[in-house]
Amino acid sequence: MNDTPIDKKSNSIKKIDIKLEKALSPSEEIDLTISQSNVQKKKGQIRKKQIKIGIISVGILFLIYGIYFLFVPYKGTMAFGICKVFLELNVRYPNTLRINTVEEIGTFVRIWYTQTDSFGEYRMEPIQCYYKPDEKLGFILDKVTVRRREVDPEKVNRFNKTIPIILQYPPDLTLPTPLPDSLSNL
Repeated sequence: MNDTPIDKKSNSIKKIDIKLEKALSPSEEIDLTISQSNVQKKKGQIRKKQIKIGIISVGILFLIYGIYFLFVPYKGTMAFGICKVFLELNVRYPNTLRINTVEEIGTFVRIWYTQTDSFGEYRMEPIQCYYKPDEKLGFILDKVTVRRREVDPEKVNRFNKTIPIILQYPPDLTLPTPLPDSLSNL
């Protein structure tokens, strides 16, 4: 005989759900009570708030770093600095000197600069500094061209003797802002 009752109207078997209550040990009862208490819910809410505050803090730090990165000027290499010092020493009126564009390509640096010459003319000219490896300093000037004319090699060799001092007291390596694309903004 089967212990499951049969419904006579539908001729189907009814299943009776019998829940067997299991006896809990005292430690399990304590864990169950704690998990259902308000203290545990409050701890969960506090933990969620701390996680939210942590995520928001990290987001704000990334935002601050991004804004800082936008306003910090770009810096050039020491090769640019050495070429800039050579230029400042060889321009007749260095206080009228303005560096417009810097291109660092391989073993040379090209600087486009504007200056006011002795006749009051405001001109844009290029200078190119070519480097070669050196055992003591890492690199020295090989040759320099100003307005596509090579500077006297003796002058370059005398300047190479001052490179250790330039490396000890580096010049301002801030690169100029790029020139605007439109002629009206120049």
